[in-house]
Parts: sequence; C-alpha cells; structure tokens
Amino acid sequence: MIAFGLLTAFGLALSVGGWKFPFNKQTLIGAGLISGTMGTITSVGAPPLALIYQKQDPVTSRATLSSYFALGCVLSIIVLMLSGLGTWQELAVSAMLFPATLVGVILAKPLRQIGR
Repeated sequence: MIAFGLLTAFGLALSVGGWKFPFNKQTLIGAGLISGTMGTITSVGAPPLALIYQKQDPVTSRATLSSYFALGCVLSIIVLMLSGLGTWQELAVSAMLFPATLVGVILAKPLRQIGR
C-alpha cells in the first residue's frame, strides 16, 4: 500500500509540476495497465489515467473514463474470482450494487443538464 501511495503522490507531483504525457496509444496502454493493477489491488486506479486525460476534452474524457472504469471493475471481479481471492459473498454484494449504478448512469445526463 505504501508503494501505491507513493506512486499516487508522485503522479500528483508530476501534474502540479506541469509535466505532460503525450496522448497516444503507448501512453494509454501503459496508463491502462498501471491503472488496472492499482484499481484491482487498492481500488484507486484513476491517477495514471488522470495524468493522460487531464488536457483532453472533458465531455469525451468523462465518457471514455466511465466506460473504462465500468469494464475494469467487471474484469477485476472476474480475475479476483478466478484467482480464488474473491468470494461469492463479495460477488453478491457487487450484484446488489449494480441497480444503483444503473440508476446513476440513467440519471447522469439529465442531471448534468441541470448543472449547466
């Protein structure tokens, strides 16, 4: 956990320091791999992708990252179950939370219009 905390702090320092990563296939794949690993181990997978997407169009970034994290969560659950690190109880809790997630997805667009 300390290593991932330090990596997150390092990413923050890069961002505050004005370091910019190119937005290309290589950096997206690298950030995706790091993000997926961090997300599975610590539930904090956003920082690597935030560094890549911080200068991109917010509308496109939100849609892309939402899809990425939704798919990433499903993949993490599958990998944890297949490796024996996930339990059926955790899978059941995940399934119970799915309706709330679906409601959030449905309400996101209308609520975004209200906030403008």
